Amino acid sequence: MENLKSKRKVLRTAVSKLFSRIENEIKNTNVNKWSLGESLKLLTVKAEELSKLDLQIEELLDSDSFEAEFEASQDYAERINVWKFRAERKLNEMTGSSESINDNKHVVRLPKLTIPKFNDDSLYWNSFWNSFRVAIHDNASQSQVVKFNYLRSYFPQML
Repeated sequence: MENLKSKRKVLRTAVSKLFSRIENEIKNTNVNKWSLGESLKLLTVKAEELSKLDLQIEELLDSDSFEAEFEASQDYAERINVWKFRAERKLNEMTGSSESINDNKHVVRLPKLTIPKFNDDSLYWNSFWNSFRVAIHDNASQSQVVKFNYLRSYFPQML
C-alpha cells in the first residue's frame, strides 16, 4: 500500500507540473499549439494512470480512511478535468481563428448558377449531374443534408 501511495505522490507531482506548464502556455501571448497539445496528451495519459492507482489504493483501504481518500482523489480528478478543458478550449480557439482567417482569403463572389431541373430524360442526365456536382455536390462547405435537399429540389416529379 505504501508503494502505491508513493507512486501516486510522484504521479500527482508530475500532473501538477503539467498544470503549471499548461497555464504558462495559455497565458503566453504567442501560444505554441504543438506544445499545448503535447501537454494535454500527457495530462490525459497521466490522469488514466492516476485513476488506476487510486482504484488499487481504494481496494486496500479500510472503511475509516476510504471516504477521505476517495474525496481527495475525486478533487484531484476534478482539477485534472478543469485543466484538460482549459487546454482543449485554447486549442479550439487557436484552430478556429486560423481557419476563419484562411476562409476569408478564399471568398470570391461568383455569378449565380442556374441548374435546370431534371425531367427524367436519360439523355440529359450527364449534363445535369455534371452541373449539380460542380455547383453543389463537391462543395465542402455544405452539409450532406443540405446537398441532399438541393438534389431533391431538382427532381420535381419525385416531390
